[in-house]
Order: sequence, then structure tokens, then C-alpha cells
Amino acid sequence: MAELQHGPEAEWARVAELLSIRGTRHYPEVVHLLGDLAALAERDGAVRAFAQSYDQFVVAHRTKKALIRKLKAEGPVTATLSKLASD
Repeated sequence: MAELQHGPEAEWARVAELLSIRGTRHYPEVVHLLGDLAALAERDGAVRAFAQSYDQFVVAHRTKKALIRKLKAEGPVTATLSKLASD
């Protein structure tokens, strides 16, 4: 997560790059990267900004049913987004 401190935008770009590759084999890495971004946002007090970006991400990729299932099942972002909902 140390490398994220200097460039969360680069990690969002990496997520986009992985998703541009056909197939589902990169979904685990995407979920992991989103979890790292969520943890960083929580640590830095930027949960709302992350939630907005994450919501846009989900809308943009809503047709990727396997990805959405994986995010719901394994996405560590759940804790961050639940915290936001309770605030």
C-alpha cells in the first residue's frame, strides 16, 4: 500500500487497464487493487471521494456480471462503504 500513497490515480488507471483486457482472469487483481484504494481512503479520511469513484466504477462496469459478483463476495471495499453509510 506504500506505493499507493503517491499515486492512487495510477492505481485507478491500472484497474482500467486490467479491465480493458478481454476475459475475467484479472478480476481478482482488480478487486485487490480496489481494496487497497479503499483502505487508503479510509486511512486518509477520503472515504466519500472513494465512494463516489467506486460508484462510478460500478456503474461503468455493471454489465460485467462476474466482476460485480466478485466485488460483492470478496471486495474489501465493503467495510469502507458501510462506514460511509453509517456516518
